[in-house]
Amino acid sequence: MNVTEQRGLSLLDRIVFAVLPDYPELPAVRRREAALSARRFVASALAAAPWHIRFAERLVRVALWLWLLPVSRGAPLDSAPDARIDRAVSAFEAIAPPTANAVRLYRSLALLGYFENPAVMAEMGFEATGARQQRYRDKRQELESA
Repeated sequence: MNVTEQRGLSLLDRIVFAVLPDYPELPAVRRREAALSARRFVASALAAAPWHIRFAERLVRVALWLWLLPVSRGAPLDSAPDARIDRAVSAFEAIAPPTANAVRLYRSLALLGYFENPAVMAEMGFEATGARQQRYRDKRQELESA
């Protein structure tokens, strides 16, 4: 990802990219697609929250982004997080319980969206969710017709 593309990323993109794990190793393009899919999941979950939760989350989002700005500058956002970013996120969590809760919220939602991505599941050796559901539907139909 070049500098121009990095400038186009939202605050939420940067935060989600920062909390994603480095497992499994994916090519940069597939990792970016999976990370953006996770970001969409996080954004939709946060959009469904009540207004007072969204308001507080926005304040913490800006604070976390400002906290990560010095260490994430120049780091390619589509690669695995480096130790500086991990340490900065851990330090942000240690500030106070609300910041720890916010990071836990981002990490939990991002991980759920990330590990449900078909490319990540395939890399880990799991069957894609849609294919698995269809297989079970077919098996159920076979059992019901017998």
